[in-house]
Amino acid sequence: MKPFRRVAILGMGLVGGSIGLALRKKKVLRTGFDRPEVLRKALKMKAIDRGAKSLQEAVKETDLVVLAMPVGAILGLLPKLGPLIPAETLITDVGSTKTEICNLALKRLRNFIGGHPLAGKADGGIENAEAGLFSGQNWFLCPNGNSVALTRLKSFIRLLGARPVVVEPEKHDRLLAATSHLPQLVSTLLAATVADLLGGETKGLPVFAGPGLRDTTRLARSPFSVWGGILASNQQEVGKALELFAQKTTELSDNFPSLEGIQRQFEIANRMAGELK
Repeated sequence: MKPFRRVAILGMGLVGGSIGLALRKKKVLRTGFDRPEVLRKALKMKAIDRGAKSLQEAVKETDLVVLAMPVGAILGLLPKLGPLIPAETLITDVGSTKTEICNLALKRLRNFIGGHPLAGKADGGIENAEAGLFSGQNWFLCPNGNSVALTRLKSFIRLLGARPVVVEPEKHDRLLAATSHLPQLVSTLLAATVADLLGGETKGLPVFAGPGLRDTTRLARSPFSVWGGILASNQQEVGKALELFAQKTTELSDNFPSLEGIQRQFEIANRMAGELK
């Protein structure tokens, strides 16, 4: 099966930069598209072979186009790509939600397979990119009915070190609302609550904060510029997850300081957390 030899990466942040670095020495011509200052960094890091000055230049004569940008930017770009890309060129993305992206792509593009690598860091940007970011990680793919294109893309994902996992967009968004989007919101709200409780005493936080707070608030460093689009494009499923979480926190608060209900939640949580080992 013919591998992809010319890949355009639109968006050279953490994920786009890591894709480029993972493809280094893989006999793939890597074209990047982003702001000039980002492209300069990507070239210096050898994450790409060339930087494109325009969208049209970036996607010209490519085998694969990867939309490596936040969900909102992907949704804004999809309608513009159709007239620029030949029918035989495959397009994929790395967006953290899939239903809205895949539905729009189905209307606007001829050859699109939605994707989402389950890998990342709290700190983004090309400067944090690394070749091994996807090593051993799951990479979700939403099929479009083209089995040949799906097989080629699976091979590409394996080239990056990841494990391709085929899933329908709706199932992806329902499960990720629980396993990714809710944890982000809980971490964010926990950090905001601690900040409110401490008031002006946050300067002394490192002295009194142990690994527990650091571990549970790691995601709180993630920027709203990334998460705003994710939450907006998965409102229904995230809303359900938040509703159940709010119900549990209300029950705990209403019954506190009784330990019976808290003990039951600890037991449920211990079993679930044990599954993640």
